[in-house]
Amino acid sequence: MDFKPVSAYRAVYQNASAFEIGKAYSQRPVASLLEIAQEPSDLPGITSKLDYIARLGVDAVWICPMYDSPQADMSYGMSKYEDVYPPYDFLQDMETLIHEAHAWGIKAILHLVISHESEKHPWFQESRASKDSSKRDWYIWKSANNWRCKFGGGSVWEWDEQSSEYYLHLFAKEQPDLNGENPITRKAVCASAMVSWLERGVDSFRIDTVNMYSKPPGLPVAPYSYPGAPYQVADMLYCNNPGMHEFLGEMNQILAKYGAITVGKLPSTPDMARMLQYVTAEAKHLDMVFHFDIVNVELNKPLRYDAKPKDWQLPDFKEAIARTQTLIKGTDASSTVFLESHDRARSIGRFADDSPLMARSNPSTRQMVLDFIREHRNGEDMNQALTSLAHFSREHARVPMEAERSGKEVKEPWMNPHPLAGVLAHWRKAVLFRKKYADLLAYGDYQALREEDKETYTFVKKPPSGRSAKAVVALNFTGEEKKWETLTPRSLK
Repeated sequence: MDFKPVSAYRAVYQNASAFEIGKAYSQRPVASLLEIAQEPSDLPGITSKLDYIARLGVDAVWICPMYDSPQADMSYGMSKYEDVYPPYDFLQDMETLIHEAHAWGIKAILHLVISHESEKHPWFQESRASKDSSKRDWYIWKSANNWRCKFGGGSVWEWDEQSSEYYLHLFAKEQPDLNGENPITRKAVCASAMVSWLERGVDSFRIDTVNMYSKPPGLPVAPYSYPGAPYQVADMLYCNNPGMHEFLGEMNQILAKYGAITVGKLPSTPDMARMLQYVTAEAKHLDMVFHFDIVNVELNKPLRYDAKPKDWQLPDFKEAIARTQTLIKGTDASSTVFLESHDRARSIGRFADDSPLMARSNPSTRQMVLDFIREHRNGEDMNQALTSLAHFSREHARVPMEAERSGKEVKEPWMNPHPLAGVLAHWRKAVLFRKKYADLLAYGDYQALREEDKETYTFVKKPPSGRSAKAVVALNFTGEEKKWETLTPRSLK
């Protein structure tokens, strides 16, 4: 049997991830549409595309952070959880989007970031005002250690002139970490960031960095894994601490009152047994998790821009998928399946071949990122960094959608729209097919075949009900047509 390369079936250009047997469509509010003159079509722009999203067959729309924020890292550092960043339009527009999505039978998922917030948030302003502030221990103030910041590679500690002490920020310096060990802080965050939106009709939260709220006692020094570097990777210290399960249990009690679903991002959690502790039905912590074995298969360096494009073999990819499948086999846990997100370049370019489709982005955006890399790498190995940037850049997944021009003057967005509208029919069929055979494709057991084959990927899905029907999937990861050897009944047992 001849079968075509994976790249012949162009990857869907929206971000899709499994939501139980459904699909979720990820949408960023920034420049979501080509802007009509004098009309910044962001949240209303998404609302205007709900018919398009519904026709894809998806069940939920996942809105990336749109909260009011000084924009040090888009809206990932909030200054007000309950409101919308003004350039994205108004709070009423967000409420309209939620209402209209429900009218189309689409659930509304918000991207929740509560491990940190903006330094401009009134809580932090009060905390830094005095060491005697009632909100001083809502954040982590301490002498600096050697932990490496997730952004830029510098220290996670920033000196605060106003109160003469360091505060912790695992991400940008403008994003102080909240003190998850403080029960008063946890209660306030849940009320402000979650209940306020649940009352407005939000159905679910995709919870960012959901395993980082609890820090280890004493904040110990990180191991010196990179000799000579002043700051060391400390993920193993601030991820998955025992307090996490208490905190998430509290959160789940609130969410359960609204029937809300949670999908947690679990970085730095390679141990499937540990991950399972978050998502078993008995634990009642999270409903599902994002784990990164698959999308990180080629990111085999601590820093993304040190990794080399295409530095992986197909057996590595197969192994990563097999690991994710073990989480749900024989357990009561639920998980997600995804190859792309707002943080990952398109899967077709990373795992197959998109050579006819040259990614294009705004030159000023590109220069800003290059300046950042140059500053934090001291100008070293810039050619390698540029190659990695072109391949791994998140901007490949953050392109705007085409707007209906309707005779109006149209302004160009901050980057070019994606040219792959032709894949829509393919994905509509794929989504409907998956739903039709959900017992087999969504809930069926996974079995890999020919695992050492470096060119083709064959696997079987078997229904948990014990019926005889099976699905055999064969994928060609080369750039040319290949002969595929038909499976024998014995190999499918």
